[in-house]
Amino acid sequence: MTYPATADELFRRHAEAALELSGAGQTAWNSRILQLTSGQLAVALWDGSLALDGPEVLAPIEEMYGAAGARHDPATLVRYRDALATLLHEQSHFLGPAGATQADARAAFNRPGALELEEGVAEAWAQDNLNAYLHLLGIDQVAPGITAVPSTQSYPQYTPAVRELVAGLATDTGRSPPDVLTELSNQTAEGQWPLVAHLSGLVPGTAAEDTMRQEFARLTAVTGVNESRAIGRQALAEARQAVAGARQPGTEAGRAVTGGRVRASATTRVEANGRSWS
Repeated sequence: MTYPATADELFRRHAEAALELSGAGQTAWNSRILQLTSGQLAVALWDGSLALDGPEVLAPIEEMYGAAGARHDPATLVRYRDALATLLHEQSHFLGPAGATQADARAAFNRPGALELEEGVAEAWAQDNLNAYLHLLGIDQVAPGITAVPSTQSYPQYTPAVRELVAGLATDTGRSPPDVLTELSNQTAEGQWPLVAHLSGLVPGTAAEDTMRQEFARLTAVTGVNESRAIGRQALAEARQAVAGARQPGTEAGRAVTGGRVRASATTRVEANGRSWS
């Protein structure tokens, strides 16, 4: 793909790059970007609009393109990088399989453990793929050195648990953690927990999946990284225990469990004069 030459062009094409990078079937983004006035950093709205903070997200990206090719100090590069990480994180919320709807995703998002899994997946996937995203968009030429500075990590209560879960699922299925994480990121809230259940060897929608969900729902009250990791490991252990029990002939468990963005509501207050990059 050709590189965006201006901030406006980046805003028009950033979702296209996320699709190319992820291999997802579609993005639910409706090409509309609004400026937040609620104090939040960014929100992927249920109507498909993307709401971004002006000073923390929109302004740094516009400033970066206004000085394209210039050398910057590390603190400035971190500010630019964090704004772009936010953009990719929110696009992860919009990714999904072809035909997925925001209505179905919203209904699923209200179930236990859905918010915690989706936010953790979005943050982990965005951080792991940020340099590739910046390179795909040519931003490493707009702001030389941007791929060498660290990012500010968000959702420390969710992301460690997701990484533990993904690592365990990768081990159990013989796949790589990046592949498992991308597959989860390419699902909406409707498909993420069923996919976790499937990769765990469970029938989606059964009591064993609900147990994993309830474990993840505990993350909202977590403050430490180690506690978050422990919850991720425990959720995986619950699935492994269910699968092990199901392998015993004649058990009910065998027939029951085996078969082979903080995202706000659409009422979040945003500027009425939002820009559209359609």
